[in-house]
Amino acid sequence: MVLTQKIGKVKFYVNDYNKTINSELRKLIYFEFEKQFKSKYENSGYKKALYFDCTYSEKGSFIISLDISILYLGVYQTLINYNFLHPFLLNVVEEVKNHIINLKGFSTLIAVMSFDIIPIHKIKPVIERTEAHILKENNNGKFSLFQSEEEAIKSVSENIKTNFYFLNCHRETKFHEIDPKVMEARLCLAYGLNNTSITMICIALEETLKTILKYDYINKIQPKDTKPSLAEIKEQTNNAQRKYGSKSLGECIIEAHRTGIITDEEKKQLKSININLRNAQIHSDKSKMFSSDKTEVTFLKSESNKIEKVESELMSAKDIIYIQGYLQFHLAEKYGKDIFNEIEDLIFSLCRKNWNNNKELINTVNAT
Repeated sequence: MVLTQKIGKVKFYVNDYNKTINSELRKLIYFEFEKQFKSKYENSGYKKALYFDCTYSEKGSFIISLDISILYLGVYQTLINYNFLHPFLLNVVEEVKNHIINLKGFSTLIAVMSFDIIPIHKIKPVIERTEAHILKENNNGKFSLFQSEEEAIKSVSENIKTNFYFLNCHRETKFHEIDPKVMEARLCLAYGLNNTSITMICIALEETLKTILKYDYINKIQPKDTKPSLAEIKEQTNNAQRKYGSKSLGECIIEAHRTGIITDEEKKQLKSININLRNAQIHSDKSKMFSSDKTEVTFLKSESNKIEKVESELMSAKDIIYIQGYLQFHLAEKYGKDIFNEIEDLIFSLCRKNWNNNKELINTVNAT
C-alpha cells in the first residue's frame, strides 16, 4: 500500500466572462488543462513522489481544483523530500497560471484563484501528526506515549511544579558559549529527562574549558593598548579554534592545568568527571558507568508451578548486559541533580574566575 501526505490545494479560475462555455466545452477545457499540467511534472524526477486529484465545477463559476499529495516515507525522508518538492511545485504552478488555453477556436485564460500549499517551515508538525496516527493504527488504536494533549501537559506540568525552585537556581556565567547549554541541561532535568541532562551538562563542561582556553590564548597575544580589527579578530578566532577546538576534554584538562587556568584540585575533580561521567555517558561506556561492586545473582527456573534455583554467582552490573539500560535510567533519575549540581558549580566557579581575567578583552571586542 502506498502512503501519501496531503499538502494542500490549488484552485484555478477559468475566465468565462461572457458565459459562453457550455458543459461540453467545460469538460474539454478541463481535460486540456489536466493534460498540460501533467506534462509539467511527468518527465521530471519527481513524478513518483507527487499525487494529484483534479476536479472541476460543472455549474456556476468555472473552477478547477487540484488536491496535491506527496509520497509518504516516514518523518525523516518525507521532510527531506519536501525541501525539493515544494519549490518544484511552486515553479509548476507559476508556469500554469495566466496560461491561455486554445481549444476548437475558443480561447480562455487560466488564473490562480487560491494557493494553499503548506510552506516548508510549517510542514514538520503536519508530517509528525501523520506519523503519530500511523503508529497509533499499528498499536491497537493507542498513541505511543500520551493519549491526549492534556495528558502530555499534565506530565510536564507536574515536573515543573516539583522543580520550580530548581529552575530558578539558574545563574549566568556571562559566557554566551556556555550559558545556553547549562540552561538546557537544567531544563532537561526539570522536565525529567535525566540522562539527557547529564549528557548536556558534560558537554557544557567541555565547552567551558575550551572557551576559557581560547580566551586565555587570545588574551595573551592581543595587544592591550589597541582595539583589534575585524581581520585580527578573524585570525585570532581561527587560530584559537585550531589550537583547542578538536582537543578532547582530557587534553583540555591537561592544557588548562599547564597554563595555570585550573588548580591541582580542580584538575583532579575534572579528571574524575571526565572518566566516570562524561566518557561513560557520551560514549555509552558501561564499564565506567557502573561500579565493580558485586552481589549474589541467582538464576531461577519455573516448571510445573515450582520455582527452582539453577545457579548463583557473585556479579556486578558490568557483568549483566540485560539490566544495564534499566540501571542507567534509574541511576540518572536518582543522582541526576547531584551530578548536575557538582558540574554546574564547577563550571560557574571556573567561569567566574576566568571572566575577571578576560572581561576586559571581551568587552573590548564587543565594543569593536
